[in-house]
Amino acid sequence: MGVTVDGVEDGAGRVTLTGVGGAQTATVEFGRAAFRVPAALKPGAYTARFSLATEGADPVVRTQPFTVYKGQPVLGHSFGSVPTPRRAGNLLVGVAHAGNAAGQVARPTGPVVVRLYTAAGRGVWYSGVKALSGGTVRLQLPKLAAGTYRLDISYGGSSLTLGGSQQRTFTVR
Repeated sequence: MGVTVDGVEDGAGRVTLTGVGGAQTATVEFGRAAFRVPAALKPGAYTARFSLATEGADPVVRTQPFTVYKGQPVLGHSFGSVPTPRRAGNLLVGVAHAGNAAGQVARPTGPVVVRLYTAAGRGVWYSGVKALSGGTVRLQLPKLAAGTYRLDISYGGSSLTLGGSQQRTFTVR
């Protein structure tokens, strides 16, 4: 997040930002003062308050509405081993946060629901609700008869990440 400052030489002014996390101060350089929005800032509406202080002048204060939105989920899965009629399978489900400050936001937490259906849409197996740990959850799939199956994965979302879902069709031979 930044603010443009006209008529102030580089280094001659300092801008303080309040109202968006803890107070931050930046020096004016190239007509601009830049700030980092804290990754832990909860979604919602805020009022950013910029205060420009220059030597020999009263501070200039401007306010600006500022909104933090939840980030999009990146949902993924992979088979450690595909189930067969003779052995159980292994499935890894992962969720990541995409959006502003994605590298600084902790891996998503919350419930993941995995359902397994035959290609005709009949239920075969239900995982129940599994909690993510470090953004991932590993599931043991049952032994399955030969045929085509549909996997439905749903993530309910967290305080910083929206929910999402994904489908995959696979064949057991």
